Formats: sequence, structure tokens, C-alpha cells
Amino acid sequence: MNIDPDKLNLPAALYSMDPHYSLSSEKPYKHILTHQRIFASFVNIELKATHKVALENWAIANEYDLVDEAVLESLGKPKLIVRYLNQ
Repeated sequence: MNIDPDKLNLPAALYSMDPHYSLSSEKPYKHILTHQRIFASFVNIELKATHKVALENWAIANEYDLVDEAVLESLGKPKLIVRYLNQ
């Protein structure tokens, strides 16, 4: 499935890093709660290693925390995100 980058609403600084987009799955993930159903799709955004410093600077400037994959394992996450990460 093709992804229209304009619909992702990414900050302009990330577009300049020449990202590659891919949809996690053709079928949305379904998560049922007592009061609602959530259907979610995840978009994978990959950047070239040459943009790592630019991404780190952008994250700091915009008060985001970049988390290493090893650290991500130890963080609490909603079940929907855990299912996506374990695919």
C-alpha cells in the first residue's frame, strides 16, 4: 500500500531527512476495550544513518526523547503497541 507522506503530518524538518515510509500491515490492528473498539495502523519511518545527528538535534529542540531499542523493551506500553512491536 502506498503512503501519502503529506497525510502523515510530519514536521518539515523530518521531510528534509529523506525518510522511507512503509505501512506496518495491510490490515489494521484491532484492540477491543469495554467501551470502544480501536482500529490502528502503524507507519514505519526509516531514516538513513547519515541523518542520525540531525534527528537527535531535532528531537532535543522539540522536546522529544529518542529511545534506543534496548531501552524500549523495558518501558511500559499499551497492549496495542506491544502487539505491533512483537509482529
